[in-house]
Amino acid sequence: MKNIKFLICGVILAAGLLTLPTTVHAADQTQNSNVNIDITGNKDGALTLDQVPDLDFTGTADKLNERLNGTATQPVKVSDTRGTGAGWQLAATLGAVTKPSGVTLDLQFNSNTVTGDTSVSGGTAAVGSAVGMPTGTASQLIVAAPGTGMGTTQLDFNNLTLGVTNLPATAGTYSAPITWTLSDTQTSSSAN
Repeated sequence: MKNIKFLICGVILAAGLLTLPTTVHAADQTQNSNVNIDITGNKDGALTLDQVPDLDFTGTADKLNERLNGTATQPVKVSDTRGTGAGWQLAATLGAVTKPSGVTLDLQFNSNTVTGDTSVSGGTAAVGSAVGMPTGTASQLIVAAPGTGMGTTQLDFNNLTLGVTNLPATAGTYSAPITWTLSDTQTSSSAN
């Protein structure tokens, strides 16, 4: 009887083992997919000249043959939110002194600093270290090559000098206009 009990237990145990699920291992499989990023230009974006400075120079009547040192009231700021990275350029033209006539000016921008919006990739615009601006001649101040100048670009004038010819040695205030021109085209050369 003992043998029959062992036999029955053995049969039940064998039947139980046969009904247990078996795990089948298949070979590992891999597939690749892509992350697609579609960036379009900002339909509401624009290329804008946000601010320009007045330039102030002071001197004395006995030193008019020397170059005058000056300051800018604020930096030049350009914003490019088009999202295209197309590039742009900024030029300025110094006009004639309104009174008296015959006065010529030679404005010199020295040691300029250009900074870009650091949250926008693509670099900053290039600027010449010294740019001269004689009366009536357009001078290129900043060139943002394609892929640069996106976001906000700021031009600080660190050292301004002004040469004056034919200004009377009379105390007074004299002024001349500056026309700032922002263009969405750029030339292949860097700023002068």
